Amino acid sequence: MPNEILKGSVRYCTGNKTFFIATLKENDMEVAVKVQKPGIHEVIAPDVVVLNKVAGTVDKHISGSRTYNLPAMAKEFERSIFKELNYMEEVKNINKITNNFKEIDYIKIPEVYPEYCTSKVITMELIDGYELPDLYGKEIEGINNAEIAQYGCQSYLKQVLIDGFFHADPHPGNLFVTHDNRLCYIDFGMMGVVNDTFRSNFAQLVLLLLDGNSHHLINQLLYMNIITPEQNTEEFREDVDDLLNSYIGVDMDQMDGIFDDLMNVMISHNIVLPREFVMIGRGIILIEEAGDKLDPHFNLTGELEKFAKDMIKSKFEPGNLVGGGFNYIVEIEHLLKDLPDRLNSTLDKVEKGELELNMNHTGLDDLKNQLSISLIISALLVGSAIAILADKGPKVWDISAIGFIGFLFSAILGAYLVITYIRE
Repeated sequence: MPNEILKGSVRYCTGNKTFFIATLKENDMEVAVKVQKPGIHEVIAPDVVVLNKVAGTVDKHISGSRTYNLPAMAKEFERSIFKELNYMEEVKNINKITNNFKEIDYIKIPEVYPEYCTSKVITMELIDGYELPDLYGKEIEGINNAEIAQYGCQSYLKQVLIDGFFHADPHPGNLFVTHDNRLCYIDFGMMGVVNDTFRSNFAQLVLLLLDGNSHHLINQLLYMNIITPEQNTEEFREDVDDLLNSYIGVDMDQMDGIFDDLMNVMISHNIVLPREFVMIGRGIILIEEAGDKLDPHFNLTGELEKFAKDMIKSKFEPGNLVGGGFNYIVEIEHLLKDLPDRLNSTLDKVEKGELELNMNHTGLDDLKNQLSISLIISALLVGSAIAILADKGPKVWDISAIGFIGFLFSAILGAYLVITYIRE
């Protein structure tokens, strides 16, 4: 295909890819073309088999390696490398990340020409600029190194905490700087994806880490299933305390590296880190190292705190509340559908004498009242969500007034229940 559309190409090779700096025949426009080396799939496949076997063997016989979850890492590599060999997947990734950054002026994503792309060829805009390492320790006219460091930090944290779709290999070789002082990502074959729940939990973990409260931080690690109750030993708690105490009184701009330190503490206690956690942690470390080389005053931690707070705040925006309400409606529907089968199963156990009930009616009246209020709150939440989804009638802050009032009453009743519980 390249010979059909290109002329006057200049070629250089790296890894499993060949790059052409070429010109389209139809309009003489210069483009960058990434071409897959012939037979690369057959070359990689046996190596991946060996890698999986080695990872399994090491994990089985060397206990210290289990922290790194080598079999899972090998499987993730296998999944990623074969997906990366299908260049049409990369085209989809480029289109998606382009859409995510369409309103961000300081980020440049190369334009792709899909009519000239196949599973083994990608034709895209040629980026005229500098590789990121070219800026280290240098001052280039028109380029502001401190701004570029901030662009890298802000764009990566946006991908992780806001979009949930991020560049999984943001090393300096995959980052360019254009002559008009914009940061450009390239090579989108390997991307990471994290769901809303993980992003929310991760944002809370970041804020607890920066807050310095080891008790709440460890509870969050337990809640996220990053550590097990058995791993929550006194020695582990002491090491987390020592880590956080070392940052007491330190300004935010001097706390870079705290996330890396937390990962090292967990690794030292043979805690197997989730794949998403490792990918994000590696990306943060890469961005932090590049930022420090660009700007001696670079502060990733301050931006990390800001984006984590924005993520938490976004959970309570009306649109997200509506989405959450819709999800609860779906769950309730599923529960109601399953209810007859569950009741029949329970009745069968009662008839066969397989079910024992131990009841103590002390305080039953209070429990009945609280249960009634809880049911009312549930009904209000469901009804309010339906009203907002219907998008009819008068509006308050661009959402249904009926739905808004319903959520407000639910919050008041919920607060009443909590206060009553605390007093008792």
